[in-house]
Amino acid sequence: MKLSYLAAAWLAGLFLGMETDLPLSALGLLTVAAASGGVALAVQRMPATIPVALLAGVALLGAIRGDLSGATPSLDTGPDPVAVQGTVISDPTPSSMGVRFDFAVEQVDAGVGWEPQRDRVRVLVAPPDELVQTREAPYFKYGDGLQLTGSLVEPEPFEDFDYPTYLANQGIHWTMYRPDVQFISEGGGNPVKARLLDIRHELAKSLDASLPEPHGGVSKTLLLGVRSRLNQDVEDRFRISGTSHMLAISGLHVGVILVMAIWLGTWLFGRRWNIHLVLAAAAIWVYALIAGLPPSAERAAIMGTVYLAALGLGRSRNAIPPLALAAVVMTAVDPGVIKQTSFHLSFAAMAGIAVLLSLDIPGVTGDSTGQGIKANVRRAATAAMAVSLAATVATLPLVAFNFQQVPTLGILVTLITLPFLPLILVMSGAAAVGGLINDGLGEALGWIAWAPLEYLLQAVGIASKIPGSAVPVPEFSGLLVWAYYGILAGVVVGLSNRRVNVAKLLDRIRSRPSPAPPGPVSAQASGLAPTLLITVLALSVLAGGLWYGLVSRSDDMLRVRIMDVGQGDAILVQAPSGARALIDGGAGPGTAIDGLGRALPFWDRRLDIVVLTHADLDHFGGLTEVVKRYDVEQVIENGVPSDDALYKAWRQELSKSGAAEAPTAARGQLIDLGGGAVMEVLGPPSGAIVAPGSADNNNGIVLRLVYGEVSFLLAADIEEEAELELAASGANLRSSALKVAHHGSRTSTTSAFLRTVNPAAAVVSVGADNRFGHPHADVIARLDEMPGRELTYLTSEHGDVEFTTDGQRLWVKTQR
Repeated sequence: MKLSYLAAAWLAGLFLGMETDLPLSALGLLTVAAASGGVALAVQRMPATIPVALLAGVALLGAIRGDLSGATPSLDTGPDPVAVQGTVISDPTPSSMGVRFDFAVEQVDAGVGWEPQRDRVRVLVAPPDELVQTREAPYFKYGDGLQLTGSLVEPEPFEDFDYPTYLANQGIHWTMYRPDVQFISEGGGNPVKARLLDIRHELAKSLDASLPEPHGGVSKTLLLGVRSRLNQDVEDRFRISGTSHMLAISGLHVGVILVMAIWLGTWLFGRRWNIHLVLAAAAIWVYALIAGLPPSAERAAIMGTVYLAALGLGRSRNAIPPLALAAVVMTAVDPGVIKQTSFHLSFAAMAGIAVLLSLDIPGVTGDSTGQGIKANVRRAATAAMAVSLAATVATLPLVAFNFQQVPTLGILVTLITLPFLPLILVMSGAAAVGGLINDGLGEALGWIAWAPLEYLLQAVGIASKIPGSAVPVPEFSGLLVWAYYGILAGVVVGLSNRRVNVAKLLDRIRSRPSPAPPGPVSAQASGLAPTLLITVLALSVLAGGLWYGLVSRSDDMLRVRIMDVGQGDAILVQAPSGARALIDGGAGPGTAIDGLGRALPFWDRRLDIVVLTHADLDHFGGLTEVVKRYDVEQVIENGVPSDDALYKAWRQELSKSGAAEAPTAARGQLIDLGGGAVMEVLGPPSGAIVAPGSADNNNGIVLRLVYGEVSFLLAADIEEEAELELAASGANLRSSALKVAHHGSRTSTTSAFLRTVNPAAAVVSVGADNRFGHPHADVIARLDEMPGRELTYLTSEHGDVEFTTDGQRLWVKTQR
């Protein structure tokens, strides 16, 4: 009886037990009957029918396990609100709205005292002052014991995504939005997992210091599975181009590591004593552990390990049985994974790669090795592309079935970018480890990692702009998925039986004789070692040339870049002298960092001036990360502090950064940026509060930037009262371009103020579909009159908006 048949029986029974309400007594009786029948048949020496009984027994055992898994306790919430106590069981993720984590409830107080109950809750929470003052972002840690008081809400689907089912498959049945938090203890949970997460955080911080954004965010996503700093625009490009699967650590990534590790191990040690297989197993588990052991990586690592064990036992021609065994083990431990799409995709991807390896196609997966640089480079690139194609073909029907789209162009983009994935992972890992040893070493290794990351970003970016990169498909029956895999299995069996013919066909295509058997290790090494060395040197030269081009660029231009940071403000000014000023930093921890990464050469982390116009989260939220990762010389604020805990965290980080704090900004202050560019502070008036009812906004720092005959009015979040006061002050407000106040709120940008400024262009810094309804229709109507619809830019639509001027003329360029 083949293992794959038994695994199929187990999985079928498991699914039956989870989806039906058969009583355990009935299942038990059926199992005993099946086992008894099997024994009786064996005694009667009827081997032809033994497999049927055995399959039935295994299926019924699976059904019992599936039925038992359904007995999941759920919270009895009682009156609302409730207090729950428990432990943080996931790695907390920061966002502009708070910190998100999964919480294991241990006891509940619904108004009648504490009662033990167990369930899991997905939480979005604002960190309390005590954690903000004593910890770095995201302030919460895995293993923290907390008391949360708030509303328990059942998750609801949004758009076409079945969010409740997604959470239920992870054992999560409730959500809590911004509950009150009381910190109880730390250090709970699994100590091994806690230590792994600590290592992961240190490596992530090292990558922050070694790479710019968005390259750092992509690097951390691919290497560590950390998506919190992944730029939304970059994520959208991967999704639109049909390559978002490359960002999720799964069977594809583990398969690439497995193939490359086998190849490297064979080169280093040959195939004696299966050392190359041990090295490959170690490589995929180190990768999965460093990535925080997410479920998809854990599953792929288990499948890969079982497959490698099968290779070591001489069963390399049978790829599916070891993977089937891995599926049985995983579903026995956690039956819920059988319903998870990520499990299906991981299994399918690993199965596709394993089948490819079992075919022994010369020049792709076989034992043959060529001599010299050209042969080794060709073989490595071909192997990586073949792995990509195998994983894509194996997962294609699942992607179409679950996401109702087929990534047409995504297949091609994956094929041309996946060969660089091993280099990205290796060099990102080297930069992360090197940065822990020495900041300079981390940056130097980051320079090499930057080149393949830039290639990946450019390829995905270009593909995302091509129509039809992902073709939508209507919903269809799951029977078609099974039919696809049935046909695919037939093709694989046919290829397996005709392996020699495939090899001869490929040889004819390449117009060369069949490759010779592998030579000794020394002969193989003679070609590979120079290949690796030359590849690294070539990438270093390429990156160095690009950096030199950025450094050598010198002109007399002033650049003002209103960066797309969602619902917030962040403006970068680059003067002809080379001086740089950052005005505000957006709401989230990565918002300003992303914009600076797009605008500046990553090796030059210098900001001469940082201006915080006022202490609202959508203006200071991203500055904490800025002073961590950039060398800030001077900081200017408006002198109106905030009691917000995150503002206090910004002040604490600022005090540690060594940046000098300039006197409080006040009307009449001039900031000379050099090269003829000057910023004049127009507001707030010295020592005055314009309007007590809206002091935070109306006391924001208003700047007028002048270079030659061109000027920019940066109006912060001032409202109508401050606009009237500014106009009455006699200050020169006329400007070539206007950064519209308060994200286009109806309380700002009055008709009288617009006529006074008389801008030739205007920019509204605003987030798409924001909850405030910005920009207001009345403001847009006024901007349609002046400066006109075609010269009014919204960052939610146009992305970054950059103005360039020589002091006489003004050019504008948008990101999209």
